[in-house]
Amino acid sequence: MNRKSRRHSAKLEKARLGSKAAAARSPSQIFDDKLRCSIDAAEVVLKRIKDEVVKEGTPETIFHYTDYIGLRGILENREIWLSSIFRMNDPSELRHGVEPMISIVQEFSNSKGSVVKAFARFFSQVLRGNIEQTGVYLIASFSKNGDELGQWRAYADDGRGYAIGFDASALEASLSKKGDGGIATASFLVDYSDERLKARQKEIFSAFAPTLIALESGNFTREEIEEYGRKISVELSLATLQISTFHKHKGYESEGEYRFLLLNSSGQIGNQLKHRMRRDQIVPYLPFSWRDINPTPLRQIRFGPSCNPSSCATFIQDCLRLSNFSQGVIGITKSDIPYRSRFNI
Repeated sequence: MNRKSRRHSAKLEKARLGSKAAAARSPSQIFDDKLRCSIDAAEVVLKRIKDEVVKEGTPETIFHYTDYIGLRGILENREIWLSSIFRMNDPSELRHGVEPMISIVQEFSNSKGSVVKAFARFFSQVLRGNIEQTGVYLIASFSKNGDELGQWRAYADDGRGYAIGFDASALEASLSKKGDGGIATASFLVDYSDERLKARQKEIFSAFAPTLIALESGNFTREEIEEYGRKISVELSLATLQISTFHKHKGYESEGEYRFLLLNSSGQIGNQLKHRMRRDQIVPYLPFSWRDINPTPLRQIRFGPSCNPSSCATFIQDCLRLSNFSQGVIGITKSDIPYRSRFNI
């Protein structure tokens, strides 16, 4: 046998052994490999999208709107609270972001068999009914706009409150230190485009579609189909929710929100959460301290359009003094918006 024939025989033997090894693998092992490929592909998409969002840029100063109690507490404790996204003012929050994915999965299932159709129903129930159980999503909301009437009215005691201006880069650097051990952090300008939201969710689903097809075409028992369907649902839900955190309903676009996000899907920070009351809700939150940032990230404080200029300026000065901030370092300004609070009528 010449050299060429020997090489050909070796290739055939290698292919035969490879086929034999593949045949020896169980259907569950083959499925797990496909799911792993889907997860890896989704992570590539998520990283690219996150890079796109972050590239939108960081404002030099970001503002947190609050009332007089919030101002006093933030200055005294040198803390911002990262609160559950499920307890924010916009009742849709993450739910707004997941609806496109539910529609995408449903449309995909229309041309498929009973297994994928059953998955679409289950996936919809998870995201619409048990979305809060998928992980801990904490955010602190700021704005790139330091004098915006809608926020004065909604978040700052109907114009009688305060907008606290921070050095965004300094706060971001401190937040990023919390991003380890299964905890992800990010800071970004929120995207209000429904078109980009839908396009991004389609990209994520494309990573998982081959695994769904494999689930339907594979030789699995009913119990295995349910188990593997749950696995796909968990991973697809997590990816869907991460995309959703970058977006918000376009009705809030005037806020120009700059968001700090802390995400934990495996429960490490559950026992670190504190809770506060807000009207008829218990709101989980995690204190984010900026005490050790030097120099202080606090840049300015603006009082609202319905504030009494004299008393509000004095209140700010007293809060700064009692919280041991150097006098004259933090700028104090008044809103330029003409607005009379309903409480002042």
